Amino acid sequence: MAFDVYCECGQPLAVSESDAGSSLACPCGRPVVVPLIVELRARRVMTSAATIGRRIRRMIANNELPYAEECARCGDRMAARVVKTTVECERYRTRTTGGLRYIWIPFLFHMWWTEEERTELLGRDTDMPAPISLCLDCEKHLREPGVRRYWFVAVLLCAVSLLIMYAINWVGLILLPFSFALPYWLHRRAMARRQRALRKLLRVEPVYGQLLDRYPYGTVVLPVEQ
Repeated sequence: MAFDVYCECGQPLAVSESDAGSSLACPCGRPVVVPLIVELRARRVMTSAATIGRRIRRMIANNELPYAEECARCGDRMAARVVKTTVECERYRTRTTGGLRYIWIPFLFHMWWTEEERTELLGRDTDMPAPISLCLDCEKHLREPGVRRYWFVAVLLCAVSLLIMYAINWVGLILLPFSFALPYWLHRRAMARRQRALRKLLRVEPVYGQLLDRYPYGTVVLPVEQ
């Protein structure tokens, strides 16, 4: 079965099911990302581009995303609306070399010198829009958990630890660090669960699944609540 995948130049490229997920060359010379078989079978005419990121941006410009009209979480079609989610694919990092250097052998030898300090920028900030359909209730459920409850737990546990310390000094000293470590760990667990839920919802759209496979450590971010 043949499908039409449109290059950025506007020329259709005939592909088959065996080409799904690969990259082919358009007669214009540009590479063309072939959609997954799930997308090809759902829509026989597809918009594509040279990379997954450029394909997503092109599909958004053509109002092809999100494809599903119902809420991606609960399936409610009436209350669903487009939420402009973003995937923070990667962040740049720095690496510094040079500066103060030294050799030290105890009681025998020591020497120090200064090398030219250099700072390298590795990678770049890459954010990709990934709009999805969500109802208002599901959007609120998926938002970042507030930290007030965890601060309350930390203060409560700290007070209990101080009371125990008053009675049994060494037990209170042991429990005091856990008063802050436990709420922090609970908050991190809640954040991780939220990310797993958001990534699962994004994968409803196969093209977003390809994006997450390309950036497995990307972070899904909901827009700031107005």
